[in-house]
Amino acid sequence: MGMVKRMTTPAVYRNINVTSFDTDAYSTDDENIGFTPRVVGRERRTKRRFPIELPAELCVRGMHFRGTTVNISSGGLLMKCRHDSVKIGKHVRVRITNWPNSSGKNSEVVLVIEGAVVRDSPGYVAVRRTRHEFIED
Repeated sequence: MGMVKRMTTPAVYRNINVTSFDTDAYSTDDENIGFTPRVVGRERRTKRRFPIELPAELCVRGMHFRGTTVNISSGGLLMKCRHDSVKIGKHVRVRITNWPNSSGKNSEVVLVIEGAVVRDSPGYVAVRRTRHEFIED
């Protein structure tokens, strides 16, 4: 079973206030090419996010994009992945493997989240959860 690893959340998705964008902010992440806005203003999120890095696969219209979760909440998740055809509002499925198994069994647990893309920036996708399921392999 994989380890849960903490990682730094991109500035655009940090737990800070959200009402406007600072257009002078650019990403310092080598893998994230291009503009990443820094948000300022009032916080709108109501769900607590947990910084969890696990292997994940974004599935949309028969296409699969491998990536890694950045943070997860009961309302959705932020995922780091390379994609070229995922648009805001699209229905997607995210399979998160190596989910911690507390049942005592020696089997792998996969968390499957279904939802809609609510944010998209270079190298990142945010999904609002509409349904989830734990699958034990």
